[in-house]
Amino acid sequence: MKQLSEELLNAYKATTYRVSDPEFDIRIGKLHPSLDRFMEKSGHSTWAFITAWNPKSQELSIDENRARSQALTDRLKSHELSVYNALGIPDKGDWTPEESLLILGIPRKQAIELGEELVQNAIVFGEFGKRAEILVLSP
Repeated sequence: MKQLSEELLNAYKATTYRVSDPEFDIRIGKLHPSLDRFMEKSGHSTWAFITAWNPKSQELSIDENRARSQALTDRLKSHELSVYNALGIPDKGDWTPEESLLILGIPRKQAIELGEELVQNAIVFGEFGKRAEILVLSP
């Protein structure tokens, strides 16, 4: 996997990954007991937080980003995955919050492949009872 600039990696770490319904705030390096309880009830042990917005952190128009996001949502729902609407909200407010998805039950390898397919620098991944982590993706 490639290296990200320290500035970009810090920006990803300084982001709240917010799921709207059910309500969860995910932070890199933190445990998330409420999410774990929800996962336990739904029978899942892994999750990924993925966006289709701004590939390689190159800002696209809102319309382009929303079209990419809708295509991702439609694709994942056709695979019958447990998918929840979310937002990546930067702490500094210097970047438009990115529409994203929390995907429950997705294996690490499949999450990485999906992030790479969407031309993302990184995704957020987690497992039941473990800290949320950034997975830096290949170019």
